[in-house]
Amino acid sequence: MRKIVLITTCQNQLNIDARFVTSLINTINLLKKEEIEAEYVFIEKTDISDVHKNQIVENFLKSEEISDFIFLKSNIIFKPQNIVDMLVKYESQKIVGGSYKTDTHSQVPQLEIELDLEKTETMVGDLNLIKVSSLADGFIKINRKVFEEHKDIFDKFFFKNKSKDGDDFEEQKPFYFSAPTLGEDKYFKGSFYRFLNKLKTAGEDLWCHLDFNASQIDGNYIHHYPLRDFIKMIEHFKEKQKKQKPEEEKQELN
Repeated sequence: MRKIVLITTCQNQLNIDARFVTSLINTINLLKKEEIEAEYVFIEKTDISDVHKNQIVENFLKSEEISDFIFLKSNIIFKPQNIVDMLVKYESQKIVGGSYKTDTHSQVPQLEIELDLEKTETMVGDLNLIKVSSLADGFIKINRKVFEEHKDIFDKFFFKNKSKDGDDFEEQKPFYFSAPTLGEDKYFKGSFYRFLNKLKTAGEDLWCHLDFNASQIDGNYIHHYPLRDFIKMIEHFKEKQKKQKPEEEKQELN
């Protein structure tokens, strides 16, 4: 039986939205039908949550049975079938995620991904995937090969351990998720952003599904925006701007 790890980051383990829990329970039931066994880990968001995330990944990589890691956030709800699709339908894509709206006040939705609409590369056929520059850690699958094949590109940390004989020794491990830093654009880059950016630089493709139904919970509201609708909206605004430009130029001439 195939085994995966579901890692959820939450603001408070004692206060997780019931809608997320419902998504998770339905996912558990569907994974069982697909004969996929899952381990579930919750990480409370703190100053050292990235350290915990590294330790969890390292511990589970010791088991050859683990094939994939699914990273979720507890303020995201999703369709369980999308989790299964990431594992089965998109098994050959090592990194696949979904998009969700984050800025609830903007006329044009802000998504937790980065893409250049002028240079996007899509996969032809029924896969409905688009290559992106970055993905968010609220709804994403990462195959174990990603961690195993790219250990050398990450910073290393040392920690003391004990052998079976009780002798102390120092062990070196890759630090996949390091602390956020200020980027060249003067914006903070989170640990997951830096993690994916290093993988992209190393040649890994980051894929986002056009129709995955991941939605962010904001109080009593659910902000749902699949990437396909986002791209349509951006294209609509671009067309609107093109039509407005000739009108503005005419007014200037007059």
